Amino acid sequence: MTPCRVLAFRPPLDRKNRRLQNSVAFKEKIDLPVIRTAKISEVATARHAIQEWFLELVGMTRAYFADPHFVNKIAAGEKHRIRSVV
Repeated sequence: MTPCRVLAFRPPLDRKNRRLQNSVAFKEKIDLPVIRTAKISEVATARHAIQEWFLELVGMTRAYFADPHFVNKIAAGEKHRIRSVV
């Protein structure tokens, strides 16, 4: 990852984005794939993190428990039907 890509990533600093930024900072320091398995419960956040190469894999256990079919719903273009995590 080039430094300018990380500098360009400046979303509002809420709790979720701070955690993602911590993962980005960690990824800058190592030359290994990074997997995040905690506190990413929204599909949009996971998709953004993977598309921008901030992470290579996102584990979404709580989202899966809330809606075991959420992956199929994403594939079918039915994001509006996903039960959200409380």
